[in-house]
Amino acid sequence: MGKPWDACSIFFILSGKRGRMHPELDQEDCSSCGNCVEICPGEVYQWIGERPEAVDAEECTECGACEEQCPVHAITMVDD
Repeated sequence: MGKPWDACSIFFILSGKRGRMHPELDQEDCSSCGNCVEICPGEVYQWIGERPEAVDAEECTECGACEEQCPVHAITMVDD
C-alpha cells in the first residue's frame, strides 16, 4: 500500500504545482476544524491553544492534502 498522500502528490504534479512549496495558513479565515492537523503526513500543523498553526513547514511533503481538506480555504500552497 502506498503512502496516504500519494494521490495528493499526483494531483499537484498533474496540476503543475510542482517544486518546493509550503503551506500558508490564513488565521483570519481558519475555522479551527483541525482537518489540517489530522491529515498532514509531515506533522506540519499543531494545535497552539485552540487554533491549528503551521509550525514546521520544513517537514511539508508538498502533498496538498491540507489545502484540499480545508473547508474554508484558509490554506494555500505557495512557492518558496
